[in-house]
Amino acid sequence: MKKILVMLLLCVFATSASAGQLISDKPLIEKLKEKGILTDDDVKDVEKNKSSNVEIGGRLHVQYRSEGKDTGPAAADAHAAQKTGFLVKRMTLEVKAQMTDMGYMLVEPEFAGTTGWNKINDAFIAFLPMDGLNVYVGQKKVPFSAEELTSSKNLNFVEAGYASQIGVGRQMGAEVEYFGADKLFAINAGVYNGFLDTSSVGYLQTKKQRLYTNSDISGNDNGGGNMLAARLELHPFGYLAKGYENFSGDNKLAIGISYYSSDDKTATAVTSTSATTYPLNTAGTAATATTATTKSMWVLGSNAAGFDLDWRVGGMDITAEYASRTLNYASNATSGSRASATEDNVSQTAYQLGVSYLVTDNLAVAARYDSFDYGDDTKMSGGGTVGAKTDTATTLGFSYYFKKHNMKIQANYVMKDESYSAAALGTKEKASNDVFVIQAGYSF
Repeated sequence: MKKILVMLLLCVFATSASAGQLISDKPLIEKLKEKGILTDDDVKDVEKNKSSNVEIGGRLHVQYRSEGKDTGPAAADAHAAQKTGFLVKRMTLEVKAQMTDMGYMLVEPEFAGTTGWNKINDAFIAFLPMDGLNVYVGQKKVPFSAEELTSSKNLNFVEAGYASQIGVGRQMGAEVEYFGADKLFAINAGVYNGFLDTSSVGYLQTKKQRLYTNSDISGNDNGGGNMLAARLELHPFGYLAKGYENFSGDNKLAIGISYYSSDDKTATAVTSTSATTYPLNTAGTAATATTATTKSMWVLGSNAAGFDLDWRVGGMDITAEYASRTLNYASNATSGSRASATEDNVSQTAYQLGVSYLVTDNLAVAARYDSFDYGDDTKMSGGGTVGAKTDTATTLGFSYYFKKHNMKIQANYVMKDESYSAAALGTKEKASNDVFVIQAGYSF
């Protein structure tokens, strides 16, 4: 009876919910074996059960933000007022269940942010047929852009850079991942639903948001289009793991090349009414907001290519990323049918360059420059950008790691600048919309 109870307890420990491993059970097993309580067969049974476990993790990101005042006092001005206060940016729970060494499932709901309290990030089943080969079925991040693929808890800055917006976030599909030559290279390739949510095509100058994203499982019409995506990542000096805790002082380099092509769904158009978005004019009086004609737009297809690198030496981490995208679309001057819409395309590019340096074991300083070029400020006016040609941002900040990425505080000051055509800007002043944000992060 005593042996049976010991075996049951060890199995519970081996399969208990954890964020990583809650206890080190191997020394305990060895001691019980030495005392003659467990036999070799008993140890094998316990080791066999260790492949069955549930791991629970999560993160909480709380921010204090102050976004520059974008508006004059007049109610007619379309710009949003200054936003200052606290925000629960992210609150996620990650559950990974592995009942066999042939695979596992992972689900990550998110309970915070501007998208509401019912968002699902990841939800997929992973098959592990052999060492170095993984097959994923479900919703996960499409393999494009190193920074997009980096978890928010491992970013050197509070938010990801502009180049990551060329990516499409998470999609439903099937993906194959292969690590070769002791992780000196990795290949990811998959097929996904490909429907890009046109309701999020708008760009708010007061904050950076993703252009064309489809990150919710419920509420999305995933019935149209197919997306093919592939990524090759090289590690010529050995595998480079993400995150501050992996700053080992070694010279490491990761080089990534990404591509996707999507024949997006065209049955449903996004209809929007845009307005001028400028504050006081040069005379110091409020500009009159001119409402544009309501228009309809259909996204017909998209393709993108990207290049990125991450070079880490000592306490310095240098990242760079470039991405280019072509969007094919059809639009009407007024709301109408797809048959009467005019087809066109626009090419957009984005790049960023960042550097982070560990001054001490706990303190890092960082700087980054971002640029997003919309390609043509006169296109995609039916739900797309309103007048802007190029957005740029210079970010300065620091991170203090109490316990590596598991507990940290980050502060960023983002100096934003938008470029407009003379016709779009007229005599109006450009927005003053710098952002100061402090984020406290805790993950387990």
